[in-house]
Amino acid sequence: MKVNRIVWVLCVLLFASLSIYAGTTGKIVGTVTDNGNGEPLIGVNVILEGTTLGATTDLDGSYLILNVPPGSYNVLFQYLGYRDVRIAPVNVSVDFTTRLSTKMEEASVELGETVEV
Repeated sequence: MKVNRIVWVLCVLLFASLSIYAGTTGKIVGTVTDNGNGEPLIGVNVILEGTTLGATTDLDGSYLILNVPPGSYNVLFQYLGYRDVRIAPVNVSVDFTTRLSTKMEEASVELGETVEV
């Protein structure tokens, strides 16, 4: 009887400890490339609007945002000299990797008046 009780207590403790490690967040991964030539864009800001979460693309144009609570988000891509890209809705699920890649177009930059001193 005593052995059964010890085994039962150990099983309860094991299942309780496993629930602590159960996932509660997801992640978003992807790449950002130039629409014209397909080259990866380095240093693009990837922002989950309405949160403090985000990332910057690496040398391969890849990014990874970890610990994203489940839900629906607007994802904003910003890069100097390129048009902003907003993708919505992006759904994130628990223990799931959401793949989101995009291409960005160059934006023509108009120079303002030059002031000579």
